[in-house]
Amino acid sequence: MRIPVYLLPLALLATASFVSAADQPFLTDKARGWFWYEKQPDPPPPKEKEPKQPPPAAAAPAKPASSPEASAQSQPGPATFSVKWFQQNYATVMEDAIDDPTDAKMDKYRYVTRVMVDKATNFSHKFQERAVLDAALDETNRFPISSAMRSDFYRQINQNKAHYMRQLADRAGLWVFLDAECSFCERQYPIVKRMAKEHGLYVIFITKQGGPIFDMRPDDEVLPDAGHSKVMQVSVYPATVLVAPPDKHVVVSQGMLSEDLIVDRVLLAAKHIGLLDEGQYAEVNPNYSGLLSPQQISKLGTVDFSDPFFTRKIRDAVVAKSSDLSRSRVNYEKAR
Repeated sequence: MRIPVYLLPLALLATASFVSAADQPFLTDKARGWFWYEKQPDPPPPKEKEPKQPPPAAAAPAKPASSPEASAQSQPGPATFSVKWFQQNYATVMEDAIDDPTDAKMDKYRYVTRVMVDKATNFSHKFQERAVLDAALDETNRFPISSAMRSDFYRQINQNKAHYMRQLADRAGLWVFLDAECSFCERQYPIVKRMAKEHGLYVIFITKQGGPIFDMRPDDEVLPDAGHSKVMQVSVYPATVLVAPPDKHVVVSQGMLSEDLIVDRVLLAAKHIGLLDEGQYAEVNPNYSGLLSPQQISKLGTVDFSDPFFTRKIRDAVVAKSSDLSRSRVNYEKAR
């Protein structure tokens, strides 16, 4: 069938209406005009193909759990029954025996303990042996322990105390604070009087009441407390203060003391304010005799630990200190 000529425009129009907007952009986007040279956007890059994941490897068969003893043998560690070994294993052996006290675990704990005790005893024996065979390490040279030597040693110490107390009497005195309402003050008064008379110390009694108390002797020097206790920071009676003119003082005690304790504290206070040196104080207190001073130890600390003469240098310092102590005792005996 032929379409008449006069119907051809209508046929074309009907055909155009079935054309999609995507195929005819100039119809749907006509407002933009005819941009023949407009650059079209670049096409999107092709997607990269994801690499195929390899199939999961078959799980390795689990190894049988090994015992702690087997693990300890497989790994290098400290030698058995060394100090490091005991530090790492002794607590475990003991805890195993406590948690499950079977015969085997208890025997293991007891025998390991036996080895540890024997090891410590061997160390103690060697330590004592070296102290006996090396005079520089023998503590009995500083502080004798035998009854035959001890009595003579303490006799010499007491003589040294009396000697230095008499020397202090020329440079220092005591202030003794008392209160008439204090029962301990009444008992402290005759003790101080007896000690001061024996060593020639000058004593001033300072009372809260401002005058003599406790039937004090007429020759006692008594002063009222005019702020002395506040300056000395005395809060407990009786109190004893070592005073060294013009400006040195040390509170020796706050509370009642026996005569020998007053002497010991007075000598310690004298060392504190420089009236006795370290060597002199070592002669009245055996716990200080023959000790390396902090300065000497600091000097030894500069010696290299890898020095082949490291031990020898320490020994030389100890021997020199002991020699100084021996000379001071000999000189004191000659001076008397």
